[in-house]
Amino acid sequence: MNESGTERILVCNGLEDTSTSDRCYEYSFAADVWTQTSFHTIEKRNGPKSIMLDNSRLFVTGGSAANGEPIYTTEVFNETTQTFEAGPQMPDPLRGHCAVQVDDKTSFVIGGLKQHNLPNPNAYKYNWLTKRWAMATDMLSVPRSGVACSTAKNGSMIVVAGGHLNSGEPTDVVEYFTVDSGLFIEGPSLPYPINDGVLLTMDNDKLLFVGGKSPLLGGDSDKVFELDVETDTWTERVDLRLSIGRSNLIGSLIPDSVVASKCSPQ
Repeated sequence: MNESGTERILVCNGLEDTSTSDRCYEYSFAADVWTQTSFHTIEKRNGPKSIMLDNSRLFVTGGSAANGEPIYTTEVFNETTQTFEAGPQMPDPLRGHCAVQVDDKTSFVIGGLKQHNLPNPNAYKYNWLTKRWAMATDMLSVPRSGVACSTAKNGSMIVVAGGHLNSGEPTDVVEYFTVDSGLFIEGPSLPYPINDGVLLTMDNDKLLFVGGKSPLLGGDSDKVFELDVETDTWTERVDLRLSIGRSNLIGSLIPDSVVASKCSPQ
């Protein structure tokens, strides 16, 4: 899980050596250094999915426990108190899902694996005002885990890309979820079958699919593809290629002002 802003990046959980971790580390742009934080998550988790609720709260969902089983629970990090608090329990334990925030009161959790490695075809919506979960009226046409998702069109659409099938094979399937109707429609297929990449929204109509794993790309991918949701087309962004192939990665967009300050002569 991760949180990013103009001052720091926060990374928590995952595997340290071979052990599931509850530790958090933060990167300071000003000091250009990573440090372990004094706080940690309530539970040890591997591969949870997190989203920013607002400028001071981070929502952490699911993931795998130390025994590999998916987790029901969620946590909310409070920037003001610098603590993790118990969040709303999900309808199903999930790992390999994706999570997005579409507005100031609504979070979505989509896809993933439930207990006994059963694929989750559902999209769950949590309303922070009513404090209730609801299931979307429609389901993924291709249930899968290792999916990537992000918003488009000012949060009115969720793009769900790639992942792997219950057989373990990666898929190139892309689906658009319309928030108002609660329906999934077919989107333009990825250039390759890829699982465990990350999807980032650049603006309302363009997104980046970064990294992931694909046998057709020799394993971990260093490629970056841009999706234009207006024209339903993917384009490889050779200028943004990663220095090394990565899968099960996390990613966030960093403001130009931060990048410029790090690159300016001292």
